Amino acid sequence: MGEQPVSTLYLKIFCGVFVIALIGTMLFYIARFEKRYGLTPVTIGKARGVNLFMEQSLLVMFGLWIAILFYYSFAEKSFRQTDLIALRQTWMQVIGILFSITGLIVIAVAIPQMGEAWRIGIDEQQPQLAFVKTGLFAVLPHPIYSGVMLIATGFFLMLPNALTLALWLVSLFGTSVQMKLEEDFLISHFRQS
Repeated sequence: MGEQPVSTLYLKIFCGVFVIALIGTMLFYIARFEKRYGLTPVTIGKARGVNLFMEQSLLVMFGLWIAILFYYSFAEKSFRQTDLIALRQTWMQVIGILFSITGLIVIAVAIPQMGEAWRIGIDEQQPQLAFVKTGLFAVLPHPIYSGVMLIATGFFLMLPNALTLALWLVSLFGTSVQMKLEEDFLISHFRQS
């Protein structure tokens, strides 16, 4: 078996470390939230109708991104068979890495800024106590989802093939729909309050 190009090896290492950092960040903030407020921020599955469908779809999408990264790490030659060769450029991979890191930083900063209002999903039974308008939320309407979109864009730029293109487009669409659903829910909730 021949040697792997250094850039491919580094990209594989980055993907693995990034997935661990992303999952670790989420688990850290979930545990911290539960300890601080005595309830879980994870409300996926409590919504109904289209809200429930979108939450579950986003969860599947997250799982697919993780699966793609593992697939790339362990079966790169097979993964590369659907490459979009024209997009596989070093500078695009560097931009992809920067987008992904920036997205993770945005998420890591935005979650604590939400305080007790942070939820993963739409919590129809126990809605947010406050509408957050400070920190990143003063300049970005949905910083956590913006971070998710940056990460998805970054991974597409790092690993441009037909599979990541399709998942990137679905991710952007699904995240946009979820933002609108949450926005509508919050507007109706705070209008009633």
